Amino acid sequence: MSNEQQSLVGTHSPDWASLSTPEETEATGPEASENGDQPPGGPWHSKPNRTDPQNGGEKVCTPEIDEEREETYRELAKEFVKNAEGDLEGRIFRALSVSGDTRLRREAVRERRGQGRGYRAKTVAGVMQEFLTWFLEQEDLVIRFDSFDMEAGSSFDKDAALERYGGLCDLERGALEACRQSGDDLYTALLGITASHLNANGEYRCVADHWREMKYSWSNHTRQEQQRVFDELGAERYDPDVDYELRSAIGYVLDDDSTAGRWWEYVRIAEPHKSGFAHHHIAVLTNFEISVETFEPVIARHVKETPSANWSAHEMYADDPDDRCVSVNQIDPESEEGEEAVGSLASYLSGYLSEFDENDEYVEMLGKPASEVMFAATAWATGSRKIDYSNGGHKLKALGYEQRPEKYKKREPDGEVPPPISVKNTKTGDEHDILEPGSVEMVSVEDQQHLDPEKQFPGGVPLEADTG
Repeated sequence: MSNEQQSLVGTHSPDWASLSTPEETEATGPEASENGDQPPGGPWHSKPNRTDPQNGGEKVCTPEIDEEREETYRELAKEFVKNAEGDLEGRIFRALSVSGDTRLRREAVRERRGQGRGYRAKTVAGVMQEFLTWFLEQEDLVIRFDSFDMEAGSSFDKDAALERYGGLCDLERGALEACRQSGDDLYTALLGITASHLNANGEYRCVADHWREMKYSWSNHTRQEQQRVFDELGAERYDPDVDYELRSAIGYVLDDDSTAGRWWEYVRIAEPHKSGFAHHHIAVLTNFEISVETFEPVIARHVKETPSANWSAHEMYADDPDDRCVSVNQIDPESEEGEEAVGSLASYLSGYLSEFDENDEYVEMLGKPASEVMFAATAWATGSRKIDYSNGGHKLKALGYEQRPEKYKKREPDGEVPPPISVKNTKTGDEHDILEPGSVEMVSVEDQQHLDPEKQFPGGVPLEADTG
C-alpha cells in the first residue's frame, strides 16, 4: 500500500467503526439451525462465497470456477496449484523447509522410508495443495451444538480478515484516546525488515526457513535493540493505569524531565511479497515526536545479525520515499488530503495484510495471486500469524474497543454456551462426534541445511549497492 494520503479513502477510511468486526457489517448466516433455534446472542454471521472471483480484472492463477461443477476439494486444490506453476517458477517444486529448527504441520511433511523414523517437508506445491484442500473443506464445516449450529471458519477467511482490520481500528482508536487523555499527539514509525529470498547458490530459499529466520531476527535481536533505543529516550511501555498527563507535569516541575510521561508500543505485520515470501513491517506507536534517525540502530542491528539481509533493501534515506525502510508520520484523523499526517492508521497498515483489493473488496482465497496463496500456505504450515501485537498494544486495543459505539461491540451470549457435540460438512453430509478438543500436530523435519545455504552479506555498515 502506498504511503500517499489518497490510499486512505474508501471502506478503510477514518470511519473506524465501519469494518471493526464481522458483526459490525451485519453479515449474518442462516438465521436458525435445522431445528429453528438461534445461537445465544443472535444469529451467527455467514461465510463468504468462495466461488465468487473478486480479482478486479487482475491476472490470477486459476480461472473462474463454475459453481455447478461437482469437484472435490482436493481436485480444486490441484487445479489451482497446476495453474500456479508458471507464476511460481523456481519455487513451487522446492521443499518448504530443510531445517531441523523449523516445525511444520503434520500435513506438510512426509515420512522418510527405509531410514528409520523421521520427516521431510513436502514441496511448496504439495503444501499449497494440502492447505487449499483443508481451507475449502473448512469453509463447509459447521460445529453443531444442542440447539444451534456455528460455522467453523478459520483464520484465513473473510471474517478473520475483518477481525484483523477491526483490531487495527481498535488499536488506532485506543492510541488516540490515550493521547487525548494526556494531551499529546500520536506518532507512528513504520519499519520494514526483510532478507534475501535467494540462497548462496542463486536459487530460491526454502520459504518456511526464510520466515522462521525473519521471526528469529525480530524476536532475538531487532526487538531488543528497539527496546534499548526507547529506554534511552525515557519512554515506557503503555500502562492504562498511569496518568501520563500528570506524570509529565510532575516530572517537568520537579526534575525538568521532558521525557516523563512518554510511552511506546508496536504491532508487527507479515506482508506477502510478490515472490511469495514474507516481508515484516513493525509499526511503532508513540505519544511523542520521533524521527527516522531514531531507528538507525534498530535497522543496523537487523542487517548485522541477519546474514542474508543487505543494506540495499534497507535504505533509510532513499530519494524516493517509497524506497525507504523507515517512515515516520503523525496520525491525525482530521488531516486532509495532501497533508503530511496520516488520516487513518488502520487503513495505513491494513494494506500490508493484502486482504482487500484497491476497491476495498475482500479477495477470496481462490481469487488471490499464486504468490499470496503460497504465503498463506506457509503461514498455515508453520502456525505463523499475520499480525502480532505487543502486550501494551493489546491494552491499547482494549481501550479502543471500549470507545466503540455499543452497536458495534460484540454480542455476548445469553447465558452459558454448551459444549459442541459434532462437526458436520454441509456439502457432503459427513458428521463426526467431538469427543475431546483437538490440536494441531507439529513436527520437525530432517536437517539438511546444506541444500539451502543462506546467502551471506557483510552487515553492520551500509553498502552503496548489493543485490539479491
